[in-house]
Order: sequence, then structure tokens, then C-alpha cells
Amino acid sequence: MVCGSRYVKGGDMPETPLRFWGSYFFNLYIRLLLHSPVKDSLSGFVALRKSVLNRLTPGEKQAIFSGFGEWYIRLLWWGKNQGLRIKEVPVKYGSRLGDASKMNFVRSIIDYTKTVLQLKQHGLNL
Repeated sequence: MVCGSRYVKGGDMPETPLRFWGSYFFNLYIRLLLHSPVKDSLSGFVALRKSVLNRLTPGEKQAIFSGFGEWYIRLLWWGKNQGLRIKEVPVKYGSRLGDASKMNFVRSIIDYTKTVLQLKQHGLNL
């Protein structure tokens, strides 16, 4: 599993300091609670072999691939628990062009927190 990360050497995000540090510390929270080796559990950039995706049961696919960004947290958790080798590569976010983001930052934090706590307590048996 190869994941894009803003927090490895060569990665970057041109956001405000508040957004950068908020994301950084939320990723740290995810790492601590889920014992994740991944530094950026929110980037959404991932590459998998088809053979890895084929290992997912229909129930796991349904449990993992839903939500806005929650799917990525669940997929990384599943990969770690399957013993997959996870490599992070640098990713650079560009400045947003055009319209402002439609993402509700507070709503996303609430949803991501719920996902992390559910994984910690119940795994994918949501």
C-alpha cells in the first residue's frame, strides 16, 4: 500500500498555519489511538494492487468505502491489521483555484473522530 503524505520529507500543504497544525495534531491523535505507522491519515491518496483489493470481503468493502474522508482512515486501519507493508511518499497540495472548499471543517473533525473511536472499540464491525 502506497500512501501520499504531506508530513514526510518533500511533502507540503500551502494552508494557513492553523489548518496545517490542526491537521498535523489530528493525524497524531489518529496515530496514537489506532497505533498507526502512517503520518498522514487524511490525505486520501493511496495506491493498491488489485490483488490487495480482492482480499476485501464484500462486507469489508461496504464498511470501509463510505463517508467523505472516513474511508481513508478505515482503509489504512484495515491495511495495518492485514499486515500490509505501508509506504508513505511525499505529496504536495497546491493552492485551491476557483471556488472555496465545500468541506465543513468542524463536521469533518466530528465524523473523523467518530470513525477513529469506532475502529478503536469495534474494528470494522460498525
